[in-house]
Amino acid sequence: MTGCTRDAFVKAMAGPQVLLSYDDFGPESLASSLLGPRTGNTPVIVHHGRTRLTPGQPQLNTLLAMNYLRRQHRHAQDAMLRQKLATTYSRIYPIYRNRRDAMVGGPGGSYGRMGMNRAFILPPMPPSL
Repeated sequence: MTGCTRDAFVKAMAGPQVLLSYDDFGPESLASSLLGPRTGNTPVIVHHGRTRLTPGQPQLNTLLAMNYLRRQHRHAQDAMLRQKLATTYSRIYPIYRNRRDAMVGGPGGSYGRMGMNRAFILPPMPPSL
């Protein structure tokens, strides 16, 4: 059955994704530390799953991508680069915020001595850079 394959299952259960360009993460000299070497016109998928740096189509976790963009934005000297990084961050932020609101908004599991506050799992992030 074609619907029972691993790829079909992953595609059916995938959460929201943002499809970005390699260039959205800055020049290759900066982005290669996160995405690896560029291979042609490399699309980058940002999603809530794990980070997979396969050649040709890297997939990044939203929290990892947002922390990277915040760090690069903080240290960038060029105004155009800072604007590009801020735009990329603003495209990723809505899917992160929706997941965080859904997790924190439910009934609490953070009671008791060993309970973990769910707000620490997905920390609050600023809506813009």
